[in-house]
This record gives sequence, structure tokens and C-alpha cells, in this order.
Amino acid sequence: MGFDKNDHFKCPECERDYICGSHYDAEELVCTECSEKYKSKGEEKGVKNKISGGETAAKDENTKEEKKTPFYFKDIACPMCGGITHNRVFKPKIYSERKVDIDKHVIAYGWSEPDFKDYHLPLYLFWHCNNCRYTAEKVDFEKPGKDSWSNFRILKRAYPEKLQDDKAAEKLVAWLGKGINYDQMNYPISFKLHILGIYIQEILEQDNRDTLKLGRYYLRTAWLLRELKEKEGEDKDKKVEIKKSQELEIINNIINELKKAWKDIPANEEEYLKKAVEYLSGAYMNHPAIKNVAAVVDMLLWLSGICLKMGDQQKGFNYLNNVIQEGQKQKVKINNRLKNPEISDNEVRNLSVQSKKISNTVSKARDLMQDIQYQKFITQKEKAKKILDKISDRPSEEIRKILNKKGFTQKVIDSLVPEKKKLFGLFG
Repeated sequence: MGFDKNDHFKCPECERDYICGSHYDAEELVCTECSEKYKSKGEEKGVKNKISGGETAAKDENTKEEKKTPFYFKDIACPMCGGITHNRVFKPKIYSERKVDIDKHVIAYGWSEPDFKDYHLPLYLFWHCNNCRYTAEKVDFEKPGKDSWSNFRILKRAYPEKLQDDKAAEKLVAWLGKGINYDQMNYPISFKLHILGIYIQEILEQDNRDTLKLGRYYLRTAWLLRELKEKEGEDKDKKVEIKKSQELEIINNIINELKKAWKDIPANEEEYLKKAVEYLSGAYMNHPAIKNVAAVVDMLLWLSGICLKMGDQQKGFNYLNNVIQEGQKQKVKINNRLKNPEISDNEVRNLSVQSKKISNTVSKARDLMQDIQYQKFITQKEKAKKILDKISDRPSEEIRKILNKKGFTQKVIDSLVPEKKKLFGLFG
């Protein structure tokens, strides 16, 4: 199954964003333009293979086992302590995001090879140092302090000082880092890595914390718990359900143990979502990375999606309104700037891309608002029906007045008890 023509995706090869689904190659898992390049290179490779003959076949046989892993492996010095860490990275072009929820949680992945379908990407988000227990995303190991706003310099000093001065913190970090084995990766191990990543970042004082990073870490932790709770889905295997239930129980035990030293640790998906909204709202207000107008509008849509997943329709609806208003305002600014005769070609390209992204985000917001309004209508209608069953013997005008006093919308009332049209006589 490929992308729907109304979906949009980011090509993992050329990194172009907001490409429509009709330009998606379901076999190569990239955009059609990159796919053509692969096919062209593949034809050349095929000719070379024919020339090399048996030598190529023997080489393929020797590397057969290697091809069965979705990873390539990378050893790199830990940016915190300098110890060598052994890491794995998913190879490019082997997966795609097939279905994404309103809070950006990927519900379904597509794989280039069936052998890889049992691997779950989110479990491998964090890299980990077995020596000092430093845990962070790949970019923070490879390019620590890359961004001008990075807090890594402060963290590099604060983290070892915390472990040295606070025995409880040292014990907690050591306990979380025990048993981290990427060859046996599962939800409990990944959960411990997520918590380590969060705990290490929150060692810093509030003003020095990276709100965008922590918001994402909390949100991804909520996704892990959500996946474990969901029993229905594409995989109906009872054994898989039992395993997930056991893993959720293990994670709950981990949380209970952590509460002895970390009283405020969130205990369930909803609490992790609340922390995500708290940090991401702060990032929306003042994080240096959220300065591009398209990023600002996208952040609002992201916050609305999280609130809606939490069941807070009013807050989610407010964020969606902000998406539309902010998007329209920024589109006007971009259009006015594009009319400037002195604008450079490079700026025209950048602004055009931003304008397209904003339009796409605003369109998603409008669709979500319609879905919410429709769902609200259906919910209200069901409640009104129950009241109607009890007063159905009364005159329609009286019923309409009762439903109106109960707070039902005019649309719901009209759908259940249509207003009688007055018939005017010849002399009426």
C-alpha cells in the first residue's frame, strides 16, 4: 500500500518535503525522481555484474547474512566522557512512514524487505554510552553543540557534577542504564533509554533546558505507552498481545521503582502528553529553532494534535484556529515580500517553499476542524436522542425549546425535530 494522492511525505533520500502521494514510489520508498535515479544506477550495476560473473555471485553469497540486517553499525566517541560507543543506524531507503496520527505518531511503516517488518524504529531512537550512561539522540552524539542554541556545553559540565554530588541521582542513572542491550531491544529497554534521555536533560536548571528537545522526548515516551496499551490493530496475534501486556507491566514496575527517587515522574500516557504540551508550548513561544514562519504554523498544528489525542477538544480547537489565523497572516506577509522587485531568486525560492508548507498545514487544520465539528455533532445528537425518547409525546415546538435550554446546537435540534413551516393561506 502506497501513499494516498492526498497525503504528503518527505523523501528520505533528497529530503524534499511536502511531496504529494502521487509522486511516491512504493517499492523504492522514495520520491519518483529519486526512484528513477536508482533504477538508472541499477541498470548500470546489472551490466557490471554480468561482466564480473562468478566473482560477484561469490561476493553476494559471503555477504548474505549482512544484507539481512536493517542497520549499519557505527563506533563513535561519547561526547560526554570520550568512551567508545557502539551504535546502529537504520539503513536509508529501507522504510517509509505509511500512516501518521494527528500528533505525528507514526502508526504504520512500510519496509523494503519483509524480513525487517518486526523491527520497530522508535525503539532505537536513543544512543547510549555504557561507560557514563549518557543517553541522547544520534545527532547529539555525532554533532554535540552543533546548533547555536545548543545547551550541550552546559550539560557536559552539569551531568558529571550531578552524579558526583548527588548519590541518589548516581544510583538512579546506574539503575536505568543496567541491562541496556540493543541486540535484545524491546519496549522496557527503550523506555529506560527514553527516561534516561529525559532525566539527563532535566538535570539543568529550567532556563537552560532545551524545551523543544524535552517536549519531543516526553511525547515519544507517551507513544511507547500508547502502543503497548492498544490491543487492536493490524497484528491480531494473541501471543503478541500477551507479550505487549507483559512489557507494559514491566514498565509500570520501572515507574513505581523510579518514584522512590523521582517523585514527579509521569506515570501514564496522558501525563507524558501533558509534559510534552508544557515543553512544546514553551518552545513555540521562544525556542530559536521555531523562528521560520512555516515552523511556527506547523508547531501550532502539532500542539493541536497532541491536545486532541488527550481528549481536550476545546484546547485543540483553539490551536487549530491559531493555525489558520497565523497561516493566513504569514501568507499575506510572504506575498507582499514576493512583490518586491529587488527580491533575490534565492529568497523567492525559500519563500515559495514556506508558502507551500503553510498552505498545506492550514489545509490540514481546516480538515481537522471539520472532523471535530462533525464528531461533536454526532455526540450531541446521540445525547439529544436519549432526551427525545422521554419527551417524544410532546408538541414539536415544546421539544425544540427543551433541547435548546439543554444547550444543544440549532443544527442538532433541526436534525431531530425539524421546524414546521408555516403555510400561508390565500389571505394569510
